[in-house]
Amino acid sequence: MQISKIRPFIQVLFFIIFLRTFISGQTQFWMVFVFLSIIFAGIFGRYYCGFICPINTIIHPIQILKNKAGFSGKNIPNFLKSEKPRLLLMLLFIVGLGITVNAMINGSRFPLPIIIISIGVLTTLLFNENSWHRICAHGDFY
Repeated sequence: MQISKIRPFIQVLFFIIFLRTFISGQTQFWMVFVFLSIIFAGIFGRYYCGFICPINTIIHPIQILKNKAGFSGKNIPNFLKSEKPRLLLMLLFIVGLGITVNAMINGSRFPLPIIIISIGVLTTLLFNENSWHRICAHGDFY
């Protein structure tokens, strides 16, 4: 069986797991996937982005619908391709991750996943799916 045929099922499965962990307040369980994906990226590549990432699971169908409607979108602006803005976005992601971990330790919540998913969807709507992949801090770790 081709991986492209089972990929949507894997994505939906992990999206359900993500939703369950987020809604139930067990975000630390999802963080295990994130940290393991960073550790194993050298061996498996960006499998998290293609198979596990909830943002990719949401924005890919959005891009397909945009393409079918004739709205392919603009390319990402050149200034976002340069190093400084990408480093700033990575720094903001790390700060948000730290706030999230601190909130988990203290028994509260910080909506980092909702913020990042919203940015991913907005980026895809304004530009295109590849634009999100260019600015995603998780992708910058590789």
